[in-house]
Amino acid sequence: AERQVEVVDTTAPVIRVFGDMEVLLRERDLYVDAGAEAHDVNDGKVAVTVNNPVDTTKPGVYEVTYSAVDSLGHEAIEKRVVFVVANNLPVLGDIQLVLNTNELFEAVISVEDIDADKVTLSVSELPSWLSFNEVTNVLSGTPSHYDEGSYTITVHADDGRTKVVTREYNLIVVRVCESGTVTFE
Repeated sequence: AERQVEVVDTTAPVIRVFGDMEVLLRERDLYVDAGAEAHDVNDGKVAVTVNNPVDTTKPGVYEVTYSAVDSLGHEAIEKRVVFVVANNLPVLGDIQLVLNTNELFEAVISVEDIDADKVTLSVSELPSWLSFNEVTNVLSGTPSHYDEGSYTITVHADDGRTKVVTREYNLIVVRVCESGTVTFE
């Protein structure tokens, strides 16, 4: 009497996900999925289908899903969770707003970014007597007595991740007379 034994495969493939199962990113970070591979007892290497909905332009929680199906239809699923957190905007500091004619004006425009992003500053609407050094973030210039008045400059801070932050500064140039001198011009 012969006895026949039928071995029935009821085992799904095993998926090996590369990298961390939880990933933390900041808004606008580049996300490159580390991928996965799958092996089945009978089929050997099995194709992995990846559903990657991660959008780093929108803060949120995303699930990257890996699935593999063997030749008998057994399916395996693994998931990676990707957290995309909002980027904090840079904050521009204060500067001296009242300037004297015929005196050198120098002001460092300070900027803070709690995310430690590299922030680039630029300035628009500069009067002709004022310049801005983009390397040192220093405004400098010497207004003459003809430059007396009010000037609005706009500083733009770009951390490379979010919209550019702008802040207006109103500079007031006043004429200072020497003691005992009166002028009417």
